[in-house]
Amino acid sequence: MGAGSRNTHDQVCILIRLANIYFNYIEALCHVDPTHNDIFKYLNLIRERAGIPLYGEGANALPRPTGADAIMEAIRKEKRVELSFENCRYFDVRRWGLANEYFNKPVHGMSVNNDGDDFYKRAQVIERTFERQYFFPIPQGEIDIDKNLVQNTGY
Repeated sequence: MGAGSRNTHDQVCILIRLANIYFNYIEALCHVDPTHNDIFKYLNLIRERAGIPLYGEGANALPRPTGADAIMEAIRKEKRVELSFENCRYFDVRRWGLANEYFNKPVHGMSVNNDGDDFYKRAQVIERTFERQYFFPIPQGEIDIDKNLVQNTGY
């Protein structure tokens, strides 16, 4: 191979993680039957791989939440941690219908214009509002094809 050529046939591109499949399954189960045993079976498989205490099993066991709302909240928290930085949360929060609660808040970060200890002071980066982004705009070309198709609100 010449200089600058790229040999990428042995590199792996992860499209979806098994943990994400487990989360999708247990979230669906929670909506259908919050008492189903598979919910905690698969949550514990994810936690076991990470080497952290399980729900209702083993040493330092966590108490199992009861009721659909409490179980769903536990699933949301577990998913937030396990799949952080994997481009899932924005779409999950929208799907759960919680975007107004989570995204209508200012974004904060470090004081990047300061030095020393002042750098670590919390600073507002931007005032963020979430109003219409539950749905993306429908491309105009698609609306032109189907005259019964109506643009999503706000676009």
